[in-house]
Amino acid sequence: MKICPIFWSAKAKAEFVDILTFLEIQFGSEVAANCVLLVDAALEKIAVFPEMCPESGPHGIRKSVVQKNLSIFYRYHRGQIDVLKIWDNRQDPDNLLL
Repeated sequence: MKICPIFWSAKAKAEFVDILTFLEIQFGSEVAANCVLLVDAALEKIAVFPEMCPESGPHGIRKSVVQKNLSIFYRYHRGQIDVLKIWDNRQDPDNLLL
């Protein structure tokens, strides 16, 4: 079974840090740590089955709903996963730019 390498864009990294900071301030470090575990688990599945999530944007961008409040947008090409965006689903969807 092939496992694809995962690369994070600078934007996705910054968004994830912002989300984790918000979670830690609002709900505590345990909730933030659980979020990290959920994202890691989702990316592990995506690395093995990169086309399991539906296309949800232009140029083959796919969306993985990690939990009801969090999604990962990524692209699978050339045998690798590029994490493009981490999205808090409670935000206005009109602000979602891919």
